[in-house]
Amino acid sequence: MGNKSIVGSLFILIFSFLTVGCSNQNSDVSSDDTSLSATTSQSTTSNEIKSGESKKDYKDLYKPVFEDYKKILSTPKDLNVIANLYKSLQGTERPINSWSVENAVFQSDKISYAYADLNKDGVEELLIGVEQSNGDYFISGLYYLVNEKPLLLAESFVAGHGGARNSMIIYKGGDILELSWSSGTGEGRGVLYHLNSSQQAASKVQEQDIRVPGNKSLHSDFGKTEAELMNFKQLDWQKFETSTSSSISEEKQKAPWNASKSAKLEAFIKGWGERLGQPNYKKGISGGDVGADNLYTFGD
Repeated sequence: MGNKSIVGSLFILIFSFLTVGCSNQNSDVSSDDTSLSATTSQSTTSNEIKSGESKKDYKDLYKPVFEDYKKILSTPKDLNVIANLYKSLQGTERPINSWSVENAVFQSDKISYAYADLNKDGVEELLIGVEQSNGDYFISGLYYLVNEKPLLLAESFVAGHGGARNSMIIYKGGDILELSWSSGTGEGRGVLYHLNSSQQAASKVQEQDIRVPGNKSLHSDFGKTEAELMNFKQLDWQKFETSTSSSISEEKQKAPWNASKSAKLEAFIKGWGERLGQPNYKKGISGGDVGADNLYTFGD
């Protein structure tokens, strides 16, 4: 596919929960119609109850993740506090990266979550997303269930210093490509995972060296195509619960962070999406740097 655009770490699946309603019957409908209406109404109510129970069950199954993000998103933007926060997180078998935690703290107002059955096995995965100005979501975390236990499969982050980058591409059918590289050299590693059915552990399908930017399509390198990309913009994105008791005024925040640096982080996310061919973007992967280096040391 050469320099053709490929959607990077982000990938947005169309998913919506439909609520079915029944219209009231007028006084002259037949008894058969009335019976059918009652049956339909009962069925609709039953489905709505099941849908509500399902959502509640998933929130309970992913409870450790929600508890961690409640702490993360309630934490003041203070690097010393963030360092102590990381030690208190429950984590999963694969712990969340410290840079992911820091990115989330500094973008707490843009972080949301959504459920999506990525491999169509009847079990919902949990996506953590960063809302962009155009309404798209940069997927920063992907959790799935193994024997009703949440596990982190892939994540996206920008290191505050050192040039480390991590991102993911989600394909239809439950394939997830996680990419890790250095913005300084462009060299890194890509791993293609597949989500198995029945809450079994994900399989590692392929692993190889990568270079970002490169001359070849990352899709074709891993046997995938741009047509397989998922779109997540229409998912039912929701805000996490947070604790206001941990809030701190902007004037008291000690982190070396400001609006300019936040803009640079957002520019990296947007630029990464463009270079990987995110839907609605036209730019290809070849050419140019992949993002803002030394995020915490930029001048004001």
